[in-house]
Parts: sequence; structure tokens; C-alpha cells
Amino acid sequence: MNRLSKLSRLVASAKKYRVRLTFGVVCVTLSNLAATVSPMVLKHAIDSLSTFISEERLLYFGGLIVLFAVLEAVFLFLMRRIMIGVSRRIEVDMRADFLRHLQSLSPSFYHRHRTGVLMALATNDLNAVRTLVGPAVMYSMNTVVIGTITPAGRLELWPGHGHFGPMEDPDRAVASILDFAG
Repeated sequence: MNRLSKLSRLVASAKKYRVRLTFGVVCVTLSNLAATVSPMVLKHAIDSLSTFISEERLLYFGGLIVLFAVLEAVFLFLMRRIMIGVSRRIEVDMRADFLRHLQSLSPSFYHRHRTGVLMALATNDLNAVRTLVGPAVMYSMNTVVIGTITPAGRLELWPGHGHFGPMEDPDRAVASILDFAG
């Protein structure tokens, strides 16, 4: 059996949980959006406070930053809970499939193979698959979402610049830092 067919069996197991996985992807997206918006709020706060400072403005921008940090944490928690929960369910399904397969084998199979090896496969190897699948899906989705959201945030913070923002115009970056530092 080649690697692709083994992977297709894993994908088939995951299809049963596509609604949960979709909700997990939504949580990944919302968590990353909240994380990306916080620096933009801070930029607007600094720009706004450079013209006029009031207690209300400080509380408003501080509250927004805290709100987005809390939203990021909530969606990050949900993302991990959902994705790791799905990987555990896939592990249970794989264990059940493995047990069904073991029950279908003839007694001569058990005379040729050691029980300890079979038990190691049933526990350690399936646990390793679960340990790999949950975080692999979760962090892969996280990378894709961050990779698509971040360039938009860069354009907001550094308008007129391309993908590398401040590195494209180091003189402007240094001038901005010196202006800020006073």
C-alpha cells in the first residue's frame, strides 16, 4: 500500500468531522484576525493621541486592544479544543477499524505474530498518528490564514509599500522611529 492510499484513508476518516473542522478553521481565521487588528488599533491610537489626549480616548483604545486580545484568546482556545478533539475522535475511529481488522484475522495469524507487537501498534502507533494529525492540521491552517491576512495588515500599517513594508524604505522607517522617540 503506497503512502497516498494511507493518507486517503486518513482523509476519509476526517471527512466525518468536516463540520467540526470547518468550525475550527473559522476559529483559526477569527483568532488571527483579532491578532492582526491589535497592531492596527495601536497605530490608530498613537496617531490619534498625538493630536489630542483625553482619558476617554485612552480608555477607548485600551479597551479595544484588550477586547481584541480576549477575542484572540477565546478563538485560539476554541481552535485548539476543536482540532485536538477531532484528532482524538479520528484516533478512536482508527482504533475501532484496527480492532475490527484484528477480529477478522484467522487464528493462524496470531500464531505467527507476537501479541506484544500487535498491542504496540494498537496503542503507540495510533497515538502517534493522533499526536501528529491534530497539530498538523491546526498549525497548517494557522499558517495559511496568517499568510493571507498579514499582507493586508502590512498595507494598512505601511501604505504605498509592498510585501516587505518598512524594509523597502529604511530611511522612512528610521525617521518614523526617531519621530516617535522624540
